Amino acid sequence: MKRILILLLLIFISITTQAQPLSMPVLKNKSSIYILLTGGPVVNLNNKDDVQPTTSFLKVNNTTGYKVGVDMLLVPRRTKPVFLNIGLEYRHTPHRYTLQYGTAASGLGSDLSRDIKFKVHSVALRLAPVYTIPLTGSSNIDISAGVMFDAAVLANKAYTEEGLYVRDYATGYDQLAVFRFTGHGTDNDTRSLPRSADLGLNFMYFGSVSYRVAPPFMGKRLLRIGAEYGNIAKGNRVSQTTVLYMDKNRNTVARDWVSDKGTYISLFLGVSI
Repeated sequence: MKRILILLLLIFISITTQAQPLSMPVLKNKSSIYILLTGGPVVNLNNKDDVQPTTSFLKVNNTTGYKVGVDMLLVPRRTKPVFLNIGLEYRHTPHRYTLQYGTAASGLGSDLSRDIKFKVHSVALRLAPVYTIPLTGSSNIDISAGVMFDAAVLANKAYTEEGLYVRDYATGYDQLAVFRFTGHGTDNDTRSLPRSADLGLNFMYFGSVSYRVAPPFMGKRLLRIGAEYGNIAKGNRVSQTTVLYMDKNRNTVARDWVSDKGTYISLFLGVSI
C-alpha cells in the first residue's frame, strides 16, 4: 500500500510540475484572447518630481492613488514565449505639497503652514510585449516593458490660482503671504507659470513583473498578481505648481516650482472573465 501511495505521489508531482512553454490553462494551436479585470493601489513617488526650489519652504510628499482597468492578452496561434498585452485603465493621481513659510524671510506677523492638494484623473491606453517564463503547467512568471498614453480628464481646467494669507498681529489685518498657480497640461521642465491646456497627454513607459496562474478552483480563468514601475518620458505635458512668496509689501521675494514626472510604483491584481 505504501509503495502504491508513493508511486501515485510521484506521478502527481510529475504531472503538476511539467513545464509548458506558454502560460495558458489549455494550450491550443490557434490564436486566443483573454480579458482580465485589473486594479490596485498606486504609490505616486512625488519626491521624484522635478523640483527647483529656491527656498526650503516647500516639501513634496508621496501619495497613494489607485487604478482600475481591463487587460487583453493576445496569444499567438503557435505556442511561443512572447505575447501581447493591450490595456485600458482609469488612473487617480493625488498630489500633496507641504508649505512652511516662516516670518524670517517674509517679515510678516505669523508663519504660514498649509498643504497644497490637487488631483488628476486620467485614462491610459497601454501596450506591452510580455515574455513568459513557465513554472508549472498552469503557472508562469510574466515580464513586460511597454508604453502608455495617458490623457487627463477632469483635471484642473487651465490652471487654478490661490492666495494664502496670514494674520499680521501688529496691524490686525490679514496679509498675502503666498500666491500659487497649479495647472495640468503645462510644458515639462519650464519655470514659467502654468499655461492653459484643454487636455494633457503624457507619453509614459513602464515595466512589470507578475505571477499568473490558472487555479483549479477557478476553472479556466486566470489570476494575475504583480508589481509595476513607470514614469513620464521627457518633453511631455504634465502637472505643475508654481509658488510665489510675498513680503509684507506684496513683493515677490522667492519662487518655487514643481514639475510632475509621473513616477509611480503599483501593485495589481487581475482576474480573467
